[in-house]
Amino acid sequence: MKQPEVIRLPVTHPRYLALKYCLKTFRKVTGRVLDVGCGAGVMTKEIKRLRPDFEVYGIDSSPEAIELAKKDGGEVNFRVSDTYHLPFKNDYFSAAFSHHVLEHLKRPGQALAEIARVTKKGGKIYAAVPLEGNWSSIHAFFYKIPAYKKMRVRYLAHVQQYSLEEIKKLFGENGFLITDYYWSGGLVMQTINFFYYLSASFLKLPPSFLTGNDLLIKKRSGYGRWGTIAKRFFYFLVTLESLFIPRVPQEIVHLAGRKK
Repeated sequence: MKQPEVIRLPVTHPRYLALKYCLKTFRKVTGRVLDVGCGAGVMTKEIKRLRPDFEVYGIDSSPEAIELAKKDGGEVNFRVSDTYHLPFKNDYFSAAFSHHVLEHLKRPGQALAEIARVTKKGGKIYAAVPLEGNWSSIHAFFYKIPAYKKMRVRYLAHVQQYSLEEIKKLFGENGFLITDYYWSGGLVMQTINFFYYLSASFLKLPPSFLTGNDLLIKKRSGYGRWGTIAKRFFYFLVTLESLFIPRVPQEIVHLAGRKK
């Protein structure tokens, strides 16, 4: 099945750019595709909807997230699994992807090596990773302040702060060749993100109050009219900002590559 030239999603969709770059990477892919760290399956299900010819699998270490994903999972195969020990045989998938996962892992190299094991030689890889240690992220400067780093880890659980060179090297050392990359998360997103979590810390809000991951978003019954409008306007701004400058370094890198 040929991928359409235009991804038919509104720019207010929270995964617009990730889906755009992922499907561009997977344009010539056929067969099985794996989402590593799928959460409640937001992106996993969109991939299946936009490419119904794919046999899509999603794994996550959270039983609660997988339970939510399965409720309206359609034809996606969701499983509870440790990222470091995938329950699949060697060379099982034609492609694999992860969206904002590697920054949470204490042993990202082991996880990537395991993804490489279950991916066919020449199979495609896509990953979206925030590079909070890169010069293009305002957080790279503030992470030098121990209290700020502690706050970010508490709210976001980002235990890794990569630079572009570090993340490319990590993929290269664990079975993948990065062939291209794009950027998102410009100054508008970074500024809003900076003050959002700083305010949450100042107000002593618990991490569970914030809606920064698919699982929490899925569980919320709704944002209310004005909350929904504000959320969509935020996604519109940050997507539009990055859509026209995909080659300009920002905070989030979208890596495209293949298994060696």
